[in-house]
Amino acid sequence: MTNQPRQPRGRPKGTGKDDSTALNRIADLLLADPSLKPTTAMRRIGVHNESDTRRLQVKWKADGAALLTAARKRKNEVERARPLADPPRDLFAAMSAIAARTEEIRRATEGPMAEFLRQQKMIEDSFGPVHKLMKQVEDQQRMIQQALGPLEELRRIEESLNP
Repeated sequence: MTNQPRQPRGRPKGTGKDDSTALNRIADLLLADPSLKPTTAMRRIGVHNESDTRRLQVKWKADGAALLTAARKRKNEVERARPLADPPRDLFAAMSAIAARTEEIRRATEGPMAEFLRQQKMIEDSFGPVHKLMKQVEDQQRMIQQALGPLEELRRIEESLNP
């Protein structure tokens, strides 16, 4: 018998699949939404096979902290590399867009608004004489009330004299 050490069974260590892309995407998702759990992030990137999920879970457990650190560095590099917006140009573009949309709305409502104003004028013109008559009726009612006041007073006096 030889005293050689036994070789372990199964796949040799370090010969597994390269899941670095998937693990980096998981880290990016977890960084973007800290309420996610790693397995949920795996599902969101399209990993639904149980064996793939388990393999990624094992790798995440071993390297998750380092992957999150790398994701933070990537995010910071992207933010630093992003050019700053040119506020005057962006402001001018936004104001131009608002002015164009305002003009578009004005043109779209011009016809209906003109028709509405024409109909309103027509109604006012047709109710003008009616309004004058109603005003005259109100004035006459007020005069009648004023005239009835002394008559009522005379009636009360007469009733008190003739029981």
